[in-house]
Order: sequence, then C-alpha cells, then structure tokens
Amino acid sequence: MYFKLQMQVETAIKISIPTLVTYRKIAVLLNWIFRYPGGNTFKRNLAFILILIFQLFIVLLSSKAGILALAMTYMLVILYYLVYRGHRTSILISGTLLIAFLLTLSFFPQSYSRFYNAESALENELDTDSEESSVARILIWQTSLELIKKNPLFGVGTGDVELELMKLYKEKNIKLAVDETLNAHNQYLQTFIALGIIGFVALIASFVFPAVYAFRKKQLLYLLFLAIFAFNLLVESMLERQAGVVFYALFNSFLFYYSFSENPPSDPELP
Repeated sequence: MYFKLQMQVETAIKISIPTLVTYRKIAVLLNWIFRYPGGNTFKRNLAFILILIFQLFIVLLSSKAGILALAMTYMLVILYYLVYRGHRTSILISGTLLIAFLLTLSFFPQSYSRFYNAESALENELDTDSEESSVARILIWQTSLELIKKNPLFGVGTGDVELELMKLYKEKNIKLAVDETLNAHNQYLQTFIALGIIGFVALIASFVFPAVYAFRKKQLLYLLFLAIFAFNLLVESMLERQAGVVFYALFNSFLFYYSFSENPPSDPELP
C-alpha cells in the first residue's frame, strides 16, 4: 500500500519525492553531527552510516537534478563553515562525504551516464521529437521564455498557463510536451508566466529573505532546506501540485517557527 501511494504521489507531482525526503534526512543528520560535535560516539557513527546509505539511494534514483543538488548541499555546508570560520573538522567531514558520494556514483555508470547522454543530445540540433528529458526541458523553457516576453507584467493568469503553453507546444511541434501536457518544468518560469514580474519577484523573495535570516542566525538546517528546495524548483514546477505545496508548506512552517522561537539553538560557537 505504501509503495502504491508513493508511486501515485511521484506521478502527480512529476518529481522524485523520495529524493527530497532523502535530502531532508541527510540535512538533519549533518546538522546534528555539527551541532553536537562531542555527542555519543555510537550515534555519530550511526549518523555517518545512514548518510552514506541515503547517498546510495539518491545515486540509485538516477536523477540528474538529485545528484547535482546533493553535491551542492555539501559545497554549501563547506562554504557556510568557511565563512563562519568553523571547525576544520566540520569542513573535513563535509568534504569527505562529498568525495564518498562521488565515489559511490562512479560505481553506478547508469546513473552518471545520464549526464553524458544529455550532453550528447544537447550538442546536436534540438529535436522536437526527442524523448531525452534534457532536450525536452530546454525546448519547454525556450517556449516558456517566449510566452513571458509576450506577457511580462501581469502574466497570462493562473488559469490560462496550460492553455497558452499548449498552443506554443503545438506550433513548435514539441511532441513530448504535447502528448504529456507538460507544464514549464521550472517553477520560476511557471510563476512568471502566470503572474508576471510581480509574482516572480515575490517567489524569489520568499526564498532569499528567509535564507539570509537563517544564515545570519546560524540556522544551518533551515538554510539547507531552502537551498535544496529552491534548486529543485529550477527543474520542476513543484508548487503546481498538492504534494509539492504540502511538502514545502509543512517543513518551511516548522523550520521557520523553530528558527524564530525565543532562543533557537544555533550552531555552537567554534574557536
């Protein structure tokens, strides 16, 4: 029953929900390891093992965006501790996990080969009949930008996005987009098409301002959540489906409240 429900959710939102959930677990474990550096040795070792297992899950899902997002997560953590002059241990742990992730990826050529396949497809002239997801996305994004240029201020309205996109898909003969009735596959473009420049700026601000606050208050977990979700919006219109809205609203509200509590525990002062 669980796997049937999981597949239904993945189909509805057109993204890999298991990948997002796995990101969240890795972020929580990393946050715990860095926040309590002198914690129980057994628990710390268990946390490392779980992170390695979750990394394997992401590799097996063979999602190009998922692989890039996890690498970005580790680099963001490294940058975070470089800015705050954190323990070298924190930087070393993040770097080690990043290397371990890349090594794990090397053992599954079917996963990283998707990048080469996408590169090969993009090097040639974009084929509107192509089934390659990267090619289809590029064509869809180009179409979305054309629609934005026609309605930059107020957009086409939330109820007419699909209709307007389908018109252009048919004009350009983008077979996959027409057959699957695809949206913009980029939440930023999707919002711009629907609501114009005001909606686009509001969406960007909803990530930028909380991220700046989280960074200043040393709320690493909230910062990672915002960064991971914002990155995934580049390749999926996640907020166009109930599952994406619920996922974001639930965890964003919880982490926002947690960060704004009277005495939110920040990262420990590091020498």
